[in-house]
Formats: sequence, C-alpha cells, structure tokens
Amino acid sequence: MPRFHFFFSEKKPGVLDFRLLDRRQAEKHIIFTWDLKNMCILPEDLRSFFLTTNGLLIQWIIKFDGNY
Repeated sequence: MPRFHFFFSEKKPGVLDFRLLDRRQAEKHIIFTWDLKNMCILPEDLRSFFLTTNGLLIQWIIKFDGNY
C-alpha cells in the first residue's frame, strides 16, 4: 500500500496509477557492511543521506496508444 499518492495522477491523460514509496533509512551496520564488502568508504554526506532515507520507489502505469 503506497504511503503517498499524488493527486495529479487523475488529471494527467494516460496516467492510470502513480505511486511514490519512501524507503526506511539504512541502519549503520548495513552501511558499515557495504563499506567493507566494496572496500570503499562512502562520503559522509552520502552516509548521512542513507541514514535519513534509503531512496524512493516511483511507479506509474500509463495507457499509450491503447496499450498498458
């Protein structure tokens, strides 16, 4: 179930569904494990970003020329 649903999806021709889901933040041990596995230390600003959010998932369904 999406946590966010944009109101404009009903107003855009061809857009049948639009979802934006935020991901829970990464835990410190996951970032540490990634650093070890990839032999690379993430920059502090990127590390802080992942501790705030772990990205977004954007999905949409459109109808184009009669096809989905």
